[in-house]
Amino acid sequence: MTEDGGGLTSTVTIPAKGRTNIWPTAGLPAFSTLANRRFATFLESTFVAERAMYLFTDFASGHVNMGTPWTGTIATPSRPPTSVNISGFTPTQMRLSGGEAITITGSGFAGTPEVTVDGLPAVVTAFSSTSITATAPLRTAATGFGTLAASRIRLTTAGQTLTVGNISRVFRVMTIGDSFTEGQLVERIPPVPPATQPTQIYTFADPPYPEGLEALLRADPRFGSNADVDNEGYSGECASINGCSGNTSSGLGRMPGLVAAKKFDVVIILEGFNDLNAGGNVPTAVTALRNMGRIARDSGATVLMGRIHVMRSDMWDAIRTMAGQENFLRVDFGTSVEIGSDNVHPTQDGYDTMAGIAFGAIRSVIR
Repeated sequence: MTEDGGGLTSTVTIPAKGRTNIWPTAGLPAFSTLANRRFATFLESTFVAERAMYLFTDFASGHVNMGTPWTGTIATPSRPPTSVNISGFTPTQMRLSGGEAITITGSGFAGTPEVTVDGLPAVVTAFSSTSITATAPLRTAATGFGTLAASRIRLTTAGQTLTVGNISRVFRVMTIGDSFTEGQLVERIPPVPPATQPTQIYTFADPPYPEGLEALLRADPRFGSNADVDNEGYSGECASINGCSGNTSSGLGRMPGLVAAKKFDVVIILEGFNDLNAGGNVPTAVTALRNMGRIARDSGATVLMGRIHVMRSDMWDAIRTMAGQENFLRVDFGTSVEIGSDNVHPTQDGYDTMAGIAFGAIRSVIR
């Protein structure tokens, strides 16, 4: 009998003074469906079992069948065991940190399904005879992040354990912020008489710090080509105020949709500078940064809260205090980051330095 209520019967004739073994092998073709399946066996026979009987004073022995013959009706299961088939699973990639939903499709799913990823239990959240969805276990700094090697998915259902397949691991980083993240370069040219105001020329770094960070990660054997960094920098954006410099939203407004659309291992937040220029204040901006970090953390990401040395000192200090209260890790882009002639935005060398600082911060925690 199998866990799904099905079962098989087979009659085995044992010749006089003979013996036989009963197990699910090619010797008993009817039982081949029991391979890799949990089941219970009931024997109804003319003897209970074969026992070794030790006789006489010299312990000469012989095998003697002992027991009471069965005279009742031999029960027949109402149906054979359910045939379990797996047709596929999605997604084919999962972030290093795990915590993502995996959907397995097929037929014959029954009983109480169990899903494991690398031997660790996943939480089944939806189940039918043709589909099972489970959330992979989450890896953190406390549990260890493991490696980017492919992970094996196994399913136990209807008493049968099957290998679903291997899911590849990727390392995903999102950088969110304003022009410091997008990579704006600003060159301020002194006025040439009769002009009285300087001219500012706006271009973009090549690469900005997120793309430089991706190159450093991919050059590291730990991450390699499985590392991806998304640049979600919007020049002029505020953390707390919608509409800064023509942006339709804010950093806080964008965060929920970004972490819902894709699961990241690390989220680097560097924002708030423009809030003060747009009439905002430090407490409101830092509250928005706090909430951005909480949303990212709730998605399973490790949060790196960024500061850059051209920020006002009260903003710099408030971010440090907030990050400590929330147990966010910090990434400080300090005075080693070269600033351009507008005294605000980094130079190309400055953005390259920022990439190295971010890379070091990630390596210190993802281990």
